[in-house]
Formats: sequence, structure tokens, C-alpha cells
Amino acid sequence: MTGSDQAWIDDMVVELRLRDVKGTVIGDAVAAVESHCADSGETPREAFGDPREYARSLEFGESQQEDTSPGEWVRVLAPVVVGLLGFVLSNATVLALTRGHDVVAIGWGIVAFLLVLALVVVVASKILRVLVTNTVLGILFFVGSITLMTVLAAAWRATAFTIPVPLAGVVAIALLVASVIGARLQRGTADPVIDPLDRRDRYARPRSDRMRAVLRFVSEWIFVICAVIAGGLTALLVG
Repeated sequence: MTGSDQAWIDDMVVELRLRDVKGTVIGDAVAAVESHCADSGETPREAFGDPREYARSLEFGESQQEDTSPGEWVRVLAPVVVGLLGFVLSNATVLALTRGHDVVAIGWGIVAFLLVLALVVVVASKILRVLVTNTVLGILFFVGSITLMTVLAAAWRATAFTIPVPLAGVVAIALLVASVIGARLQRGTADPVIDPLDRRDRYARPRSDRMRAVLRFVSEWIFVICAVIAGGLTALLVG
């Protein structure tokens, strides 16, 4: 398969992903295209035209599509949100300890940061197709969102509420542990594009067992790792 043919396949896969089609079903659709082209000698574009339009023309049953209900979004995003909250609170706790304070002050900027983050996730889920198909708009959307959240967190320092340091530490640890548990529970919920012939993930990169173990560990413990690094830097720079 040439590079242009693979690009055609990739565009079709992206469109089917945007339609929430399951990975195994996408794998079957890709295999059907490849089989037809192998028999006919045509390229995918010659046989099926524009990849996105072709993907939109395919019909799938409800059982062949992923669950995209609000409850499913909450399940998927919960470990990330919990981990982010744990990271923010743990760093604020280290800062309070370093300065000898009895309470952890949570600024309105941090509250605004989290609220804007939630809004960005909701909006992105609604306009995901536009963001994916328009690279420039997608970059501007996410860069602008990150910039806005960063400015709010840094500039709006008025205290929203305070938490006793011991309680803040316990809650931060609990949130970080919960993020690890949540990430582990989601480990088996990935939905790769599966080739129907050899049952392999079509987009999986070959990696050693050690590398896979390292990547799995980092993906599960990422917020804990970031909290330890940020806490160490805060104690070093402020102390």
C-alpha cells in the first residue's frame, strides 16, 4: 500500500471514529476496502472516492457504535478530573507547608481554571468534528483555552476558600490515589482498530514488554508523578 493509499485509509478511520463506530467494526470496513482494491487493482480513491464521504455513506447499527451518553463521558473523564484536582490541591498544600501556613488558600483563579477546563471539554465534545477536520481552528481553540486558563489561574489570586493543611493533604492524597485506580479500571476499555484477519491493532507501534510496562505505569501514575515533581520544585523554590 502506497503512502497516499494509507492516508486515504487514515482519513476514513478518523471519520468513522467521529461517528463513534467501534474499533472492530472500523477494522472490518478497512479490510473490505483493502480486499476490494487488491482484487480490482484500483486505489481506494479510484474505487470509493473521497474517504470522508465514503465513511459517511456507510450504515451501522446501534450495537456497532460506542456509547456516547453523558454517563459514559463522566466515566471516561473522571480519572483525569480527579487527578487534576489532586495535583492542584497537593501543590497548594506543599506551598502552604513551605510558607508555614495553617490553611491552604484556594484562589478564585484556580476555581475559574477548573470551570473553564470543564467548559472546554464540553464544547470540544460538541464540535470535535470541526476541530479535527480544521487543523488551524483546532490549534487555535486549544492554545486559546490553555492560555485563558493559565492567565486566570495566575492573575486572579483572591482567595475563594481555605482548607486546613492536614485535611487538604489527606484529600489530595485520596484524589491522587483515586486517579490511579480509575486509570487502572479503564485499562481494558481501549477500543483499537482491529484487523479481522490477524486480530492485531492496526495502529499499534511495536514495543518491547518493558516499554509497554513503562508506558502503562506512566499513564496510570501521571498525576502522582507530576504532583511529586511540582511539590519538590515548589518546596525548593519557595523554601
